[in-house]
Amino acid sequence: MSFLLFVITNRNSENEATRVQYVDAMKSMENQLSNFSAWINSTESNFTMATKPIGLNTLLPSLINLPGTLDPALEAYYSNITGYFHGKALIHNLTAPDLPPWKTAADTFMAGSNASALAENIGTWNWAASTKVGLSVTDNLPASKTEIYGRDPSQVSRDIAIVHGRIELTDTASGEDLSLFYEGVHFVQNGSIYGLADSTGKHPDMRLLPALVPATHVNDTALVIEVELASRISRIKDLIDSGNLDADSPSDSESAPKSSCNLYLFGQVAAIPIPEVALREVEAENQKPTGASVARAPAMHIDGVLISKDCGFAMEFQADGISTRKWYRKVTTYAGASAMMYLIILILLSRQVQRSRTPAGIARVSRWPFLSQAVVDSVAFAGHITFSLLTDGRASVSLFAPAFLAFALFVAETQFALLVYQIQAPEDAAATVATPIPTARTTAPPSVTPPVEGAPAGEVPATPTTNNNPTSILLPSFLGPYLNYVRTDPQARLWLIMAVLLLVIVHTILAPSLAFFFTGTMYTFFWLPLIVRSARRGRTSGISMEYLVGTTACRLAIALYFLACPDNVLEVEPRPWIWAIATIVCLELVVLTLQEIWGPSFFLPKSMAVSPAYDYHPPMLLPDAEAPEKSLGDCSICMDAILISDSSSGQTSAAKPGDERDGLVRRAVGGRKHYSLAPCHHLFHTACLEQWLAIKNICPQCRRPLPPL
Repeated sequence: MSFLLFVITNRNSENEATRVQYVDAMKSMENQLSNFSAWINSTESNFTMATKPIGLNTLLPSLINLPGTLDPALEAYYSNITGYFHGKALIHNLTAPDLPPWKTAADTFMAGSNASALAENIGTWNWAASTKVGLSVTDNLPASKTEIYGRDPSQVSRDIAIVHGRIELTDTASGEDLSLFYEGVHFVQNGSIYGLADSTGKHPDMRLLPALVPATHVNDTALVIEVELASRISRIKDLIDSGNLDADSPSDSESAPKSSCNLYLFGQVAAIPIPEVALREVEAENQKPTGASVARAPAMHIDGVLISKDCGFAMEFQADGISTRKWYRKVTTYAGASAMMYLIILILLSRQVQRSRTPAGIARVSRWPFLSQAVVDSVAFAGHITFSLLTDGRASVSLFAPAFLAFALFVAETQFALLVYQIQAPEDAAATVATPIPTARTTAPPSVTPPVEGAPAGEVPATPTTNNNPTSILLPSFLGPYLNYVRTDPQARLWLIMAVLLLVIVHTILAPSLAFFFTGTMYTFFWLPLIVRSARRGRTSGISMEYLVGTTACRLAIALYFLACPDNVLEVEPRPWIWAIATIVCLELVVLTLQEIWGPSFFLPKSMAVSPAYDYHPPMLLPDAEAPEKSLGDCSICMDAILISDSSSGQTSAAKPGDERDGLVRRAVGGRKHYSLAPCHHLFHTACLEQWLAIKNICPQCRRPLPPL
């Protein structure tokens, strides 16, 4: 399994190609920076600043509230909005005839557009159904990086921060996502955001941002962008030198983009109703926790709008967010809680295995609940590993704890399922009749082959086949014996299946529909095989209530957290069907409990109820009263006599046929069922047979399968 994960995550073969991509990206950025710096210094440059579209300033106030003046003693804006935001979106068609009162501003903004070009740019993505939006925001102040480019720190504004990241739009009809890369600037004092976004998978040219900001901030914005470009070039150089390259980072475009819209991004951070001094204390505590008592600040909120002249629409959105630091702590808390759940399940499993360590105990359980749980744990293992790889920060380390425990559960459950299969195989296998192998004889035509001396008339000894290809004899085959081994050995076969299953799950875990399918299917049938087997065999499941209740509670807690809690770490939307699955699992648990109390077939009509389990202690005739030794015979295991002892005196006692004690040997020994008669009519001491069944589940004399004792 470790080798499997190494193969999946190994990218050594891509390092050289990735390095070339990084070098090309660095050269391109250096060229962009040199031209942009020349434009700032008003020297000869190949860079030309774009102009703001006509009508945009008039259209913008109709879609988003502009920043107002705040009293710092009462309200303040978050200075750092690095985090994750999720919310709802509403789209407006700027070319529709029934626009709101701002139709005039929209017509001015869309003047000169072509309907066919709009349709071509929109592409295959359904913008009208994109009602869910998610933003990842990285916010940093380049003022502290002026030494990278040599600018005087006093020239760079400390009120302007660079924001960049992704905007994820979700088509609620199909469940598909569209990623938009964006670059922008964040004015800390008034909470306004100005940015550019691209739907083709490319990163927008951040040098064009000064054209969007108010005229009074154009120069300051340009200097901030210059320092940020220099900082990114320096960071890429460090990555190239260290060799720690990400193969996905340099790729800026998709082969077939779903849409080709260029968008303007405008946002407004909501004001927080606490004094600015108190809010700065909250932010400082979030960045570097010291345990100090600070005010409880509300969650971050952004109102924004995406406007595209290329595609003729405007999309409003409102999103609530959580800072990255808080999210890391939330992930760490989840990792600790989930690790505790998996540890409890692992302890309960080990205790159950200890209880069912004998073949007689294992014969009562079903292997399918453990295999289904192994599948769920393989999904959990792959999911936590993937989650930890995607999480950049200290929280990724904590996720290895639940991943390791889920993998340990996967191994333990698979091993126990294999043990159950091996013990139950003789019992479950259908009786087969051995077919004799025919002798190698050939009937020779009398006219062709003369008879051989000593051979029956009309028959000749079989002639061995001569192999004219000595290579096939001298060179042993690896594939043939291996396939035969996998075909005949149940452990090898099941481990191969589980390994392939884990490989598939690791590669497809990012598909939510597949993960939900596995979760729903496996959770629904956790305990159903136990119920069916108990009813068919006429005996209880052999699983302790401690394991059933504890495992059910822990597994449902994990599933309900992701599929019922709207505030989970992955922001998975609640799925109503998880409550139906939880109800089914709890009902299965109730049925198993009632099977222990009322019998395995209590819910079946009498006509469908199975016969009771085999009785190893049937009434037997007592030996002759005149015999010197009151014995039922010799034990087939220890070869000692099976004596009959009186319960009251400890003396041997006898009864004649027809006596009231005739056939009641089990009572004559004070309830001690010290003899056992197998279905094959071999007689044993009960203690001897129990010890034997702890090793093998077959008769020690005739090798026939034995039912549970």
